[in-house]
Amino acid sequence: AADGGTEMAAPLRFAMADKKRADRLRQIVFITDGAVSNEAELFRLIAHEIGESRLFTVGIGSAPNTHLMTQAAAMGRGAYTYIDDPSEIEQRIGLLSDKLERPALTDLRLRWSGKTSVASEILPTVLPDLYFGEPLSFAVRLPDTGPDGLKGTIELTGMLAEKQWRASVDISRAVPAASVAAIW
Repeated sequence: AADGGTEMAAPLRFAMADKKRADRLRQIVFITDGAVSNEAELFRLIAHEIGESRLFTVGIGSAPNTHLMTQAAAMGRGAYTYIDDPSEIEQRIGLLSDKLERPALTDLRLRWSGKTSVASEILPTVLPDLYFGEPLSFAVRLPDTGPDGLKGTIELTGMLAEKQWRASVDISRAVPAASVAAIW
């Protein structure tokens, strides 16, 4: 019942609790027009309850908490959609629906094989699923390799139509990027 406040914990808990269909990729779409102040509680809830489900958030109007919606979607291996103009709702929800119908790769994992077996850091820490027509973007902070430069490969694995998928990228020609300074 609407009473002027935005309560997100109860509906999120309800949606994430229903885990009856383990044979399919379960995608939760959470739509809100409100802002909340209990971000930390909601992040803990998502971290503990999302399981193998995916969470897609949609903020409608001028007041949704963009930080919360973006982080919640990232934690749920989904994406955030922002709609500020009500006349765009049908089109933008249609695009989201089309996307949700076509996951290309799921359960993506990244590993660096080089001088040491593990990259220093990978962001996002949990890679989202890859959907048709969209790029996969991530940043990797590798250990200092010294004068010899980078050597090794980045290996990406995931599930493609219920079969294991794998790709490797030689990183010997990688160069430092100034834009990464915003992260590290």
